[in-house]
Amino acid sequence: MDNLWESKNKLEKIANNYENVLSSWRKLQRKIREKEFSIFSQHVFHYGSVMEIGLGDGVFTEKLAKRFEKVFAVDASKLTIEKVKEKLSNFKNVFFIESFVENLQFEGTADNIVMSHLLEHLEKPVEALKHLKSICHKNTILYISVPNAKSQHREVSVKNGFT
Repeated sequence: MDNLWESKNKLEKIANNYENVLSSWRKLQRKIREKEFSIFSQHVFHYGSVMEIGLGDGVFTEKLAKRFEKVFAVDASKLTIEKVKEKLSNFKNVFFIESFVENLQFEGTADNIVMSHLLEHLEKPVEALKHLKSICHKNTILYISVPNAKSQHREVSVKNGFT
C-alpha cells in the first residue's frame, strides 16, 4: 500500500510539471500522436468503445472522442484527468476513470484499448497486460506503443524522471 501511495504522489508531481516539460516538444509530440492514431485507425473494425490508458496531454483522447461512440479515459493521476476533462468538456462521450492499470476495475469489455507510451513506465508490465485481458472480448483490438530504448523521446523521458 505504501508503494502505491508513493507511486501516486510521484505521478501527481510529474503531472503537475507535464505541460512545462512538454512545451518545447509540443510539435513533435503532436506529430507522434497523429502518426500513432493513423496506425491505430488502420486496425479498428468497430468504432463502438475504446479505452485509453494513460492520457498524457489529452491530444490522443480528443482524436478518439471525435471517432468513437464511447471513450473510457483512464489515468492514475487525478490532476491529469482534471486537465483533460477540462480540455474535452464539450465531448459527452468521454468517461473518466482514475486508476492505475494494474488495479483497474471495469464492468464489461472494450472494443479497443490503447496504451501509448505507458507500458515502459510500469514495474510489472506483464501482470498489467494479464489484468487487461478481463476487459477484452474475442475481437478487442489492443494497441500498444512503446518508445525505442535509444530514441530521443525515451532519453528525454528518463532525463526528466518520467521513467
